Amino acid sequence: MNLRIGCLLLFLLVVGIVSGQPIDLARANQIAHHQGDNDCPSWSPDGEKVIFQTNRNGSWDIYCYDTETDTIYPLIISKYNLQHPVWHPDGQSIVFDSDSLGREILFIYSLAGNETTRLFNREIDGREASFASSSRQVYFSGYNKTNDKWQIYSYDFIYDNLNQLTHNNSYCLDPQVAPDGKHLVYYQAETVLEPATIAFINWYGEESHRLRGINAKDLCWHPAGLKLYFISDMDEKKGELYSIWDDGSHLERITNDTIAQYQPAIAPDGHTLIIVGKVPDGKGLFLIDLTED
Repeated sequence: MNLRIGCLLLFLLVVGIVSGQPIDLARANQIAHHQGDNDCPSWSPDGEKVIFQTNRNGSWDIYCYDTETDTIYPLIISKYNLQHPVWHPDGQSIVFDSDSLGREILFIYSLAGNETTRLFNREIDGREASFASSSRQVYFSGYNKTNDKWQIYSYDFIYDNLNQLTHNNSYCLDPQVAPDGKHLVYYQAETVLEPATIAFINWYGEESHRLRGINAKDLCWHPAGLKLYFISDMDEKKGELYSIWDDGSHLERITNDTIAQYQPAIAPDGHTLIIVGKVPDGKGLFLIDLTED
């Protein structure tokens, strides 16, 4: 059987149920109830933990949710802002950006050693790191001083090679690497508050296609690599969760409720989605079982 067809059949078996009744966050499992905002959830490679940033103590800290014990605990606490946390592919480290040096810089935190160091030694402002299953390269939003805009960069740890992948006069933000590591998606906008088009490029920056007219933000890949989830206000100003295949087909609205949503993330097994939802005292985290009817 053709590999892509086989992956597609498996993908449909795993997430096909989502095409049924729209999901209502009011009936989902809210896991973060503390007053304040909880943002940017990221699943561990084994699917057992979720890290996220929270400002419950004033500045942005990184906390962890353990799915096995249904508990939340602080992971990295600082007087500075620690944001956009993601798991390193080894499952033993956390990568995030921080303003501890007076500008946004990427750092890596070792869980075993309880130690934080620069992710790489280059003088570039960076945020929103993204890895595929390989740890050879990291993709991120980097600040280009020449045109005063954020662009997409990659860094190769083996060859100590920093590459600028986009060269636009508008903002290029939030790169998300496909699970196969061969291409990535980001959104390009005239301002940081107005996402415009979704662009697909390969690992060395060559663009293949764009998705227009869906006003997408907060993109994430399904683990099978054929489908993207995102938030859009194309139907509701508060924003709803949608999915679309990477070729621009099969656009589908997933949620239909009164809770504004942000930053979806899919578990490695494709069975569970975690999403940020607006609640009266801030932003909460909600778990959604994609296998339930």
